[in-house]
Amino acid sequence: LPSPAQDRSRTGQGCAVKFWVGPDHADHASHLNKSSPPDPEPSSSRCRPDRPLLGRGLVGRAGVVARDSRSLFPTGTLSDLGSLPAGGLALARAFRASARLRPAPHTQYSLGGAGPQSHRGPGKGAQRAALGGKETLRRRRVPSLMLYRRVQFINHASMSGGSADLGSAQNLERAMMASGHERPEGDRCPICFDLIELPMEKYSEMNVCCMKRVCDGCIFAARQRGLRGCEFCRTPLPHDDASGLAMVQKRVSKGDAEAINHLGEQYYYGELGLTKDVPRAVELWTEAAELGSLDAHYQLSVVYYYGRGVEEDKPRGIRHWQQAAAKGEVESRHSLGVVEYDNGNYELAVQHYMISAKMGYEKSLNSIKDMFMKAHATKEQYAEALIGYRDATEEMKSPHREEAKRLGV
Repeated sequence: LPSPAQDRSRTGQGCAVKFWVGPDHADHASHLNKSSPPDPEPSSSRCRPDRPLLGRGLVGRAGVVARDSRSLFPTGTLSDLGSLPAGGLALARAFRASARLRPAPHTQYSLGGAGPQSHRGPGKGAQRAALGGKETLRRRRVPSLMLYRRVQFINHASMSGGSADLGSAQNLERAMMASGHERPEGDRCPICFDLIELPMEKYSEMNVCCMKRVCDGCIFAARQRGLRGCEFCRTPLPHDDASGLAMVQKRVSKGDAEAINHLGEQYYYGELGLTKDVPRAVELWTEAAELGSLDAHYQLSVVYYYGRGVEEDKPRGIRHWQQAAAKGEVESRHSLGVVEYDNGNYELAVQHYMISAKMGYEKSLNSIKDMFMKAHATKEQYAEALIGYRDATEEMKSPHREEAKRLGV
């Protein structure tokens, strides 16, 4: 028979993970303290190193089937057990010291095994195999059986951090490229319901009475009809900074995210009669971002990434850009492209620019053009961006908007 060391060596090569199921005895310590024969040679029919743990379960005596092993092993394969550090030994000792967590002997089951095998109790080699990584054990009672079930498993990749971090970054990249391809509803004019042309600050006005951004075309149409107040709520427009600030603060008191973001801008630039106060502006932007303002996310990303009035924190700035871009904020998407371009990740930069160009952002189209001239982007990519940009801008045009441009309204 092989020695425990050899048994552990086989376990590291990918043999089945073992569980013990038996009657609920009052005293389990005596069974664990007895010497145990080494584990039998694993059968290839019930243990393959390349077999994933997902989707497999434990089959017990009398046809009792454990819950699906997705709840037992969130990730990893059987071969992962061999690469785990020896931290499971301390947990095995704690396992032995606790009377209520000591499994009874009698019957041994294997993950994906074909049936029970006679065994007096778990030996040290088997304990290390069963407790190869950090885990939590929970007792689950079934008729005439007591099943000890793994409820958490951390494989070597997540403990070392290297490959897990790489996988997380790749998942984030895929998620970013799959989301945020449509602009948010807040980018639409509340009167004509068309998306406002970009940049919105150039082709629309924010009314502080209702915090609605109205496009120049609807403003032009309202002036033609003789309306002189807010085009949306008909409230008279503020006549000075004090009245404008009072309207903004009224909306802020009601928890309006856009009003809080707007007030943050006034503090940052020292407008509406306020003294410039960057910390107060950041505080307001943070509150607005938590309430869902994408503009606030963009403002925070700029001040943190470039260190404008606060300590520079590029990762934090990028996170705010990512949160806004994932929901369709165009300038945040373009900024992510700039970050990737500066880092030499030209393919990712093109993908970010492509998304924002297809939403009608001219700066992104020009960036792809420049990359094409420098051989960092292909002719096909530039043509795709050009067509997407043209289609997006055509959808944002209207007779009133074109007339407003012609008259300079």
